[in-house]
Amino acid sequence: MQTKLTQLIICLFFFSISLAAQQPSLLKAEGNIPDDFLTPSTIKYKAEVEELKGKKSDRKTKKDKKRFLLETNFSIDDILQSGMVLFNDPATKYINKVLANLSIEDTYLKSKNPRAYILNSSAVNAFATDQGIIFITLGLLATLENEAQLAFILSHELIHIKHRHSLDKFIESKKIDKKNSQNKKNMEEVNVSRASFSKAMYSQQLETEADEEGIEIFLRSKYDPKAVLNTFNILHYSYLPFENEVFDTAFFQDEYFIFPRQFWRHYLNEISPMKEDSEEAKKSSHPSSSVRLEKLKERVSNSPTNGKKEFILPKKDFFEIQKRARYHIPFLNLYNENFPEAIYTSYLVLKYYPNDYEIRKVIGKALYMELKYQLEEKDRSNDYKENNSEIEGESQQVYHFLNLLTKSELVILAMKYNWNLHLENKEDQETIFLLEDLSKKFAKQFDSLEYYFSAKPPTPESEVDSTTSETSAYWSYAFVNEMQNEDFKKNYDKGMAAYKKEKAREEYYESNEGQKEIVDRLKKERESGKSIGIKKIAVVNPFYISLDARKDETVQLVRSEEKQNYFSNSILKIAKQSEIEIDLLDVTKLSPNESEKFNDIAELNHYFNQQMNHYDFSLSPSFNQNKANAIAEKYGTDYFLWTGVISLREKNKGWGLVALSALFIYPLPLVLPYAITPKYDMMYYAILFDVKTGQRSILKMDYFDKRDSKGMLNAHIYDVFYQISSD
Repeated sequence: MQTKLTQLIICLFFFSISLAAQQPSLLKAEGNIPDDFLTPSTIKYKAEVEELKGKKSDRKTKKDKKRFLLETNFSIDDILQSGMVLFNDPATKYINKVLANLSIEDTYLKSKNPRAYILNSSAVNAFATDQGIIFITLGLLATLENEAQLAFILSHELIHIKHRHSLDKFIESKKIDKKNSQNKKNMEEVNVSRASFSKAMYSQQLETEADEEGIEIFLRSKYDPKAVLNTFNILHYSYLPFENEVFDTAFFQDEYFIFPRQFWRHYLNEISPMKEDSEEAKKSSHPSSSVRLEKLKERVSNSPTNGKKEFILPKKDFFEIQKRARYHIPFLNLYNENFPEAIYTSYLVLKYYPNDYEIRKVIGKALYMELKYQLEEKDRSNDYKENNSEIEGESQQVYHFLNLLTKSELVILAMKYNWNLHLENKEDQETIFLLEDLSKKFAKQFDSLEYYFSAKPPTPESEVDSTTSETSAYWSYAFVNEMQNEDFKKNYDKGMAAYKKEKAREEYYESNEGQKEIVDRLKKERESGKSIGIKKIAVVNPFYISLDARKDETVQLVRSEEKQNYFSNSILKIAKQSEIEIDLLDVTKLSPNESEKFNDIAELNHYFNQQMNHYDFSLSPSFNQNKANAIAEKYGTDYFLWTGVISLREKNKGWGLVALSALFIYPLPLVLPYAITPKYDMMYYAILFDVKTGQRSILKMDYFDKRDSKGMLNAHIYDVFYQISSD
């Protein structure tokens, strides 16, 4: 018989398991890597070309079809190998279960083996390829209300596969472009506009066909037809966050740090009603949601609903997937550098998981990056600063708030928020790294902690009334609690020392002596390269692209894949001959059981893209610095190399001179060699990152007017490895 203590321990054990099960985590690829990801693009392309041979069509159409097969196979593989696509994860498995609940009667459609993958994107979207793959974004999963709506979207995408709509659209676009180019001389702008309109109208026809035939697949299923109707509302409002909740203006405040009322909008833009906009509809590839809805209303209304359901699979499965998709959205908004959206969607997710440390760190990182953009005065690709007045719904409150903060106010808020995060988990390396940089920014703005900030709570006489328009001193009491903490003061002193050191270094390198040192160092590096003294690195996804300017289709896809394969093999071969140990992290070289390595490559691609986007910033921690640190530990090196080649075959420009010299025979021997000699250009780059610190070294960024021969390529690979390994 169990004692009460034993029973209590057992209860606590199962309670802890249930808590762990509720704790969210980011989805990642699992299990064996599917063939879709590992089969080379060239093999897929050649197999489809063989199928094309037995089908009748005119020479021009067949040529266009071959080009379509070439481009789509390579572009789809670019998506599959980017790390943005998930496989064998719970969400992907769920979607494929819903797909299996749809009755597919068409023989051709069955032969394409329709299958779905999750696309790690915040966009609300779905699309299908002629190869039978359906991509569903996490943004779409986060906004759908039930399983039946997902089933309708899958039904719609199945029709795109059945009728090869991607191919039809490609060929029709070619015809429109050709017709446009023939009439281009006197009405260039008008014809371009007409071409765009024609493409949009044709695309809308395909979407209408997918709706009308997709509903037939859907109605044969056991799903409730009425679920279709609200699907179009969801698609129409895809520009909004997955929920529209009031943002609590006290979210960033405490008892002593209160923002004046003008930081908050009292009247927000209302959400526009769904209506047909004929002007917008003309430009869009899709008919307006209202038009699509009206066309299907009658068909849905006349369909029997007996025994039909919104959920066939367990209802809890859908909402678990929906919550996990929503958990991703703040991270994706952060990666996309839409910081107000990252903060607002984090705020929404915290309603489900109020104590989630990772989500609250998203807010801290968003504030930190917003500050860095302001301090560096760098333009954003997604400039919400000027367009926040157009935002609809409750998220506009956050856009407005960030737009009004000055650099000083923003550095106070970022410092306060991230310091309090740090106090919750002093071992978290991401927050430590972020605070190191943030403390320097804070010290630069405020050269004395005691002068600018009060360590005592405000008295009734000195208290700033948050309802007034006075903003000059409201932040004076921002750090009343923090200034009682000796560690906070030490952190400020450390930031000040680092700032002074950085400033002295900048002043030195602006001096004549410093400028001379830079010139001497660059001269030495040009002559003999860098000497870094590293004995082990990891090389991430070597890149190769071959271009031929003589041809209509400039990118030579097949040659690019062949050369990239040679490039990767050469890296492995030369590494063995040199004094350096490498791990090659290349998606094209993975075996089916290496999904963890696939996830590592995806994470490193995130790291590289972020660091290159912020190349002119001071060193910044990665959005996922802890994962970058863990990957470095796994491979036994902090140093990761991104390297690639761009090869170009130029047009020969000498044939005009040859024709001219026919009139004057004597110059011909001088002109002919220029005309028949191929012109080549090549760019080779190699950038080495210490992923733990963000330090980077450009080992090569060189241009050559030479062909990308094997000898040339191998020489540069060897030179890069020599610079890395030599002391």
